[in-house]
Amino acid sequence: MKPQIRFRGYSKNDCCRGDQRALCLRELGCLVGNDRCIDCSEYDPKWASVSHGTMVCNTCAGKHNELGPGTSLIKSLNLDDWAAEEIELMQKGGNQRFEEYTKINNVTLSFENITTVYAHPAIERYRRKLDPRRIVESNGTIKHDTFTHNTSAVGVQRPPVWVSNEIATVCMLCNNNFSWFCRKHHCRRCGKVVCGVCAPKKNARSIPEWGFVQPVRHCIVCYESPPLQQTTPIKNFST
Repeated sequence: MKPQIRFRGYSKNDCCRGDQRALCLRELGCLVGNDRCIDCSEYDPKWASVSHGTMVCNTCAGKHNELGPGTSLIKSLNLDDWAAEEIELMQKGGNQRFEEYTKINNVTLSFENITTVYAHPAIERYRRKLDPRRIVESNGTIKHDTFTHNTSAVGVQRPPVWVSNEIATVCMLCNNNFSWFCRKHHCRRCGKVVCGVCAPKKNARSIPEWGFVQPVRHCIVCYESPPLQQTTPIKNFST
């Protein structure tokens, strides 16, 4: 049975420090598969990829850091302070769950493949499923939004602000450079700027809660996911 992490003596907005952190991280180590690095299988990993809820060794943690926190947020089990929400993500994830997901999606984990694996659209879908509030800023940093609703109708949510065409020089899913032959498209669901491969014309469906009665283009992440119950709020689309 998966151990349940209990946060004693501090609020969910606090950080885990000292004895509290040690207790939380010891319990995380009890999850099946967390005794080895998710990428190279080295035993007794001392680092974690919070973005994926997995444990990694020192060598693989260095490769993850090269990807940037927008792809893989790395934290030390012994040196860093941990927010309660980050530990909850680690409990929700775990090496075994991530490994099973990669096998289903034909993604091969290894040290040599780290850059390719974590840029894969299927892995981006996993990150979003693990943490639905995860928003990647244009500078590659991560923020988490609280979700608000359109008060004009019960359950109707506001669309996200589109990422500016001027900011996006590469596809925000596959990182391919935009060019005359690789055109930019906005996903109407998440607002990201993506290429035609990552948002093919056939990936279209309506978003009636936002006023899109006719089918509109979706990126492969939003199209293959069920309609979101919670989406990035803020304001109307920018042009």
